[in-house]
Amino acid sequence: MLDLNQIFLLIAAISPAILLFQTWRGAASPHWRTAALFVLLVVGAAWLFARPWAGFISGGAWLLLLFLPATALRKSIEVARRGRFPRARRLLNAVRFLHSGRAVREHAQLIDMIERAQAEGRAIPAAPGARGSSFGRSRTGTTPAVATLIVLNLAMFAAQMAFGGSTNPMTLHRLGALEPATVLVNGEYWRLATAIFLHYGAAHLLVNLFALHFFGPTLESAIGSLRFAVCYLLSGIGSCAEITMMSRLQWLEIDQLVGASAAVMGIVGAWAGSLMRDRHLPHNRRVLRNILLIVAIQSLFDILTPRVSMAAHLSGLVTGFVLGLLIAPKRRSTA
Repeated sequence: MLDLNQIFLLIAAISPAILLFQTWRGAASPHWRTAALFVLLVVGAAWLFARPWAGFISGGAWLLLLFLPATALRKSIEVARRGRFPRARRLLNAVRFLHSGRAVREHAQLIDMIERAQAEGRAIPAAPGARGSSFGRSRTGTTPAVATLIVLNLAMFAAQMAFGGSTNPMTLHRLGALEPATVLVNGEYWRLATAIFLHYGAAHLLVNLFALHFFGPTLESAIGSLRFAVCYLLSGIGSCAEITMMSRLQWLEIDQLVGASAAVMGIVGAWAGSLMRDRHLPHNRRVLRNILLIVAIQSLFDILTPRVSMAAHLSGLVTGFVLGLLIAPKRRSTA
């Protein structure tokens, strides 16, 4: 079973370290430097003096000082552009004591500028601090395909609980866990698809749904809901097929495998593949570097966490990358 304490500790240690590196290179606003340093100090203190709870303590600091302010600042500009100025200002007030006063004031000034521009019928000014967005995420709302996939995963988890529990091997078998031997001997190829909607425990489910909600909307907005759903499903199914073949070749020994993480890594791979054609563009190069960081962090997490399949994640990533190359929009030639 996934160890939430370890997951939070890794997030709280790696995320601010990357953010500090980005501020040093000018790829992120310097307003984040103090918060990132403070989170790292909390990580160190918690590791030294409260190791059994270090992840939860560090994760709380990361949530309050980095994740919530970043989400609120981005969301405030997003809702202001839709003309919902009171809500935009409430979001800023909610994080006023959690983040740099200067950054909050800059966003408040931008909201005022957007309001005046809309009233006068002028072009809306660009948002500051777009630099340093992890994965180039351009929106915070959940898109249709992402929302549907989240609901399907939740519904399947409810079925797991109703039929014997999410960590019961017999329940997982009946509902369609990937069992390479069963697939190869009995021809139950439907397990290649059903396994990506099953999860081993609530922590496993929540981690994957958070990743889907975080990474999914950007790619879905870029390629459309149908193509996104196809990438998600084919990445998951392709990963399960590759794991089955590795098992047949005796490269892996796996009895049961479940989880949406291979499909989520497929989204990351598809996003990278879709950017490769125009990788010379500065924005695309920055996002591709962020994707490499994500892959490195995921690989480190796989190495340090028992019962997590690095082979499944890498298989999903590669399958998604190939799909991303295929679905990347073609550039129009200019005379």
